Amino acid sequence: MSHLRFFEPLKPISEYKAISGSSILAGIFGCLLFLSTQANADTIKVAVAANFHHVLESLKESFQSQHGHTLDLHYGASGDLKSQISNDNTAQQFDVFLSADNVKTAALEQEGKVLESSRKIYAQGLLAFWHGQGSFVNPNEIKAYITENSPSAIHIADPEDAPYGHAAKSVLQQYGLYQSLKDQEKLIVSDHVSETWTNVQNSSDAGFVPVSLVIETDENGQVIFFPVGVTIVPQSLYTPLLQELVILKATEHEAAAKTLVDYLLSDEIQRFIAANGYQKAPVETEGSGDVPSSSASAHDHESFFIEVMAVLWLIKAGVLAINAFIL
Repeated sequence: MSHLRFFEPLKPISEYKAISGSSILAGIFGCLLFLSTQANADTIKVAVAANFHHVLESLKESFQSQHGHTLDLHYGASGDLKSQISNDNTAQQFDVFLSADNVKTAALEQEGKVLESSRKIYAQGLLAFWHGQGSFVNPNEIKAYITENSPSAIHIADPEDAPYGHAAKSVLQQYGLYQSLKDQEKLIVSDHVSETWTNVQNSSDAGFVPVSLVIETDENGQVIFFPVGVTIVPQSLYTPLLQELVILKATEHEAAAKTLVDYLLSDEIQRFIAANGYQKAPVETEGSGDVPSSSASAHDHESFFIEVMAVLWLIKAGVLAINAFIL
């Protein structure tokens, strides 16, 4: 038996809801905007100082989702990265360089490798002394701790290539300990600060590392962990670590590179960077390229971290006392 299939007759055109011309135009504009964004998306190759690599990694997804560009990050000691740029290694042709100081960027500018007026301070670094013990060491007693406890080794990054290593060397020289540690073969030098931090964590030794590597923050940049065995080194003992970035003249993605720079220097991201163990980038004065004194800001940061460490030490002491009482 055959079955007839019945189809609902088409409605008169007048019964269908009209689509306004403005809605159609809005849809077309949205599609064109999306396609334009995708077409203009670039891959930005960034050379990043080892101390800042994990911070930029944590910002990577946010930047890419906001601006459509892809970040290709390469990290290492600032001196090593600077050498790669100076030597015109086309296999590693970077668009942006984030140094751990302003010496390497100034040298690249002298070599004619830097886009005009692109040198900017994006952060000011802080040096920490790691001793790994469960006791608080006053910043003014670091030298006494080293001489009295005689750690089996002191770890620092390479003073020639790593600005934080240079700062650590300066501190030890002012303590009058640098040469004696070298003579006793107690000074262990790593290629960059990330390697120094890894080595010092896996030993009973002591060392000098960036504050940014020893603290832990949540996704909002709030400090959630600061080891008790860490002391902020007084900034009066080393040249300020003014971390500069530059856009390289060889870039083929200048607009995208400038977008990244603007992103890093924005107020919101500067607050995030500061919360991750840095000072906010000092504001440059007009025309001179100089920056105002940041001693007050440095004191505020040092005081904050000292207070955090003291509180954590008191908490730990309280827990130990309670455990002893219970047992």
